[in-house]
Amino acid sequence: GSAEAAYRLATVLDARRPPAPAHELGESAVHEKTECEEWYERAATQGHRRAQVRVGMLAAARGDVVEAARWYRTAAEAGSRNGAFNLGLLLAREGSEPEAVVWWTRAAEAGHGRAALRLALVHARRG
Repeated sequence: GSAEAAYRLATVLDARRPPAPAHELGESAVHEKTECEEWYERAATQGHRRAQVRVGMLAAARGDVVEAARWYRTAAEAGSRNGAFNLGLLLAREGSEPEAVVWWTRAAEAGHGRAALRLALVHARRG
């Protein structure tokens, strides 16, 4: 199938998914992928940029920084300004602000307002 169809199905399933119970939040147990995550991944592997960003966000929420960075980078390199912005956030959190600035610049040049704000804050802090 179509990457767009897989993405749309995933968003419907995601919207219908109940929030995780409080006792499951922060558990380090093995994570079983939900049906919506599988559909997002299917769309992401077919090159759907919004799905790639979403898979990155889900990985980040699980604490899988490597997987999140991989998907954000894939989306960003394909032209996703949200992928570039999120990759910048992840890199900054991991202590790599110079590389984060590169990705925020790319996102800001593509019209991402929050990326432009991040860049302004970095430049103001540096003086």
